[in-house]
Amino acid sequence: MPAVFKNTNAINTDKFKVYGLVCGDTFCINSIQNALYKIKGVTSAKIDMNNQEAIVKFHGNIPLETFIKAIDGASNAMFHYTAHYIK
Repeated sequence: MPAVFKNTNAINTDKFKVYGLVCGDTFCINSIQNALYKIKGVTSAKIDMNNQEAIVKFHGNIPLETFIKAIDGASNAMFHYTAHYIK
């Protein structure tokens, strides 16, 4: 996946399709948000359960793979998440 370079001074936004969001409570949301907030520079991580998307706001040039690995890494024994960059 090619690197997308962002403005380092502005707040940038990327959106990811998240597959595997099947739980109807906050467990899925919290797992993914916690993983994304561990990334240095992330200022906001919102999960849209209706569209199965993660919307991430951040400072700097963070490689897309970093977000994808964080979302995939939030998987556990009950739920497996897979992310793809969409915007």
